[in-house]
Amino acid sequence: MTPSRTSSDWIPYAVAMLGPLALCAAQLMRPVELLPTPHDPAPADCPALPVSPVPVAESQDPDDGDDGCGTELACHPDRLDPHEVEQSDEAPAINFAFVKDGHLILSQAAATSWGRGPLRGRVGPPSRDLHTYMYAEQDADLSAIPEEFRGADGSIVDVYGDHGKICEARLGALTIVAEFDGMPFFSEHGFVPHDDGTLDHEQGEALRASVFEREDRWLTAQLELPASCDGAVFARSASLPAPLMWASEVGVTSKKRREDFLSDAEARLRDEYERYLDTQTVPAPGLDGPPDWDTFARSSYQRRVYRGGAGLKRVLFQSVGEVPQSCGDGFGESHSKTTLLRAGGLEPLPTMDWLTTPPVAFLDVDRDGRLETLIYDIDDRDSYTLLDVAGESIATNARPFYGCRC
Repeated sequence: MTPSRTSSDWIPYAVAMLGPLALCAAQLMRPVELLPTPHDPAPADCPALPVSPVPVAESQDPDDGDDGCGTELACHPDRLDPHEVEQSDEAPAINFAFVKDGHLILSQAAATSWGRGPLRGRVGPPSRDLHTYMYAEQDADLSAIPEEFRGADGSIVDVYGDHGKICEARLGALTIVAEFDGMPFFSEHGFVPHDDGTLDHEQGEALRASVFEREDRWLTAQLELPASCDGAVFARSASLPAPLMWASEVGVTSKKRREDFLSDAEARLRDEYERYLDTQTVPAPGLDGPPDWDTFARSSYQRRVYRGGAGLKRVLFQSVGEVPQSCGDGFGESHSKTTLLRAGGLEPLPTMDWLTTPPVAFLDVDRDGRLETLIYDIDDRDSYTLLDVAGESIATNARPFYGCRC
């Protein structure tokens, strides 16, 4: 006869069955960590940038003081809410990628073999000012693109603007895109519209294929941005640590530091500027000619203070002069100085003397102690470029322009 079981006999089995369920419930009910703000305090073990400060005998000034905003950025990675995001372990790590027209640029060297399906896009004759914009795009073939990009669609990235992180976004479909921007007679596409300025279907198809074949192709991912996420500049995988970023802010430079810089700029540029003045024609009555050196130097002086990062309080940028003009007009010479401001002193950064205008921000994308510079160029169709300390381009969202800017 089989012995009967009492209710107490089932307790061990119930515990065994409910244990895993209780563990899952505990995981689901754990508190969600909030995303750090730019002024969260850094963890105690946050490594400082390996930049050796040079102490100087200078009194405290507004650049060096702590006005309540000097707390360094947190150096732990941003974390996502596990209840809202399920990201595949196969997703590639996107170290740094620029945003362009609602897409994230994954590669600027896509092969024609990476795409599949029909070409689509805008092609047509030149506009009345002879400037034409055309593009051709094709769906990416996920089996043909390099493995480093497979799985990018559906992954989550942190999106950054000029002053830091602004939102999170999911990547959508991958596309191969080629563009032409400029004057058609500078190109090799050789299309001739009808007398009424139109192209027939066959001409349009041939022109679209020519643009896709001849122009640089980008592999891009649609960026599914929230409606409130305005001003996106670049993005980085949410699974990676947040980059260190020193963003521009309103700041005051000490009079001594300003005058020291202007004196240095005079020693470097004044003789050349006065030779430039000698080449200028006498202005017509009632018109002002180029100013003398003192007026030019003080009117063209720029300074910008950047705050943030870890182990480095601020970055100070100063410049005098003009950026080189695309058509050769004007003086076109400048002098700049970038200085690291730390609690223990100052460190001039002569490797960045090539800078001619204030950067948007300074970055340390990989958190390796080497600064990168984020530059905005309004003359190059509102483009951004990331440069290393030597001025070499790391990434850009600018495309070639075919034509003359003068």
